[in-house]
Amino acid sequence: MSGAVDAHVVVTHAAVDARLTLAAGEVLAVMGPSGAGKTTLLDALSGLTRLDDGYLDIDGDRIADARQHTPPSRRSIGLLGQEALLFPHMTAAENIAFAAQSGGASRDASRAIAAEWMERVGLAGLGGRRPGELSGGQSQRIALARALAARPRLLLLDEPFSSLDVQAAAQLREVVRDQLQGTTTIVVSHTVADAAALADSLVFLEHGRITQQGPLYEVLASPASDFAAAVAASR
Repeated sequence: MSGAVDAHVVVTHAAVDARLTLAAGEVLAVMGPSGAGKTTLLDALSGLTRLDDGYLDIDGDRIADARQHTPPSRRSIGLLGQEALLFPHMTAAENIAFAAQSGGASRDASRAIAAEWMERVGLAGLGGRRPGELSGGQSQRIALARALAARPRLLLLDEPFSSLDVQAAAQLREVVRDQLQGTTTIVVSHTVADAAALADSLVFLEHGRITQQGPLYEVLASPASDFAAAVAASR
């Protein structure tokens, strides 16, 4: 199971100042208008952007602060974005096995883990296909399996359903909801359906600052800004 996450992030070049605290296994949704700093926040957590101030702790380990920057490859943080970004020269199963092996599993164990994940995301039997032979929804399922096969301590989801059609997005939400159990996760989305399907708690980020946070349905029931009110009304 992923551990507790305590993160305070200040990225001055994008004017993002946010404090996030998650319990083990919690799923937190972050919503905000375009340009609010959501992707910059994820970049700071994943290590793609250095912190100007603040810190990132996972399980009591200091991952980053203004003086220390742990490279993304050493953070044990998974990231799934709008595009699957699978390795095109590898099969679906090999993509997952690569992640498992990178996480410390042996080669044989990685193959077994890949087969298990192919089944868990509903694609058993398609392990020999290359990314170019998969649909968009299938590719995102493989990308999710690859991210989770590495057993990250924190998983970041950045609009993972936005490139899919309505039916594929709805199906993938169900897969993600079933597979995230026990994994501490932050999901960024413009869609309240994503937050409602996946998250325990909700943060509104506006102009680089958190304007409201708390249990998801409590926040949606009492929106504190015009943007939050518009999101709540779209349910």
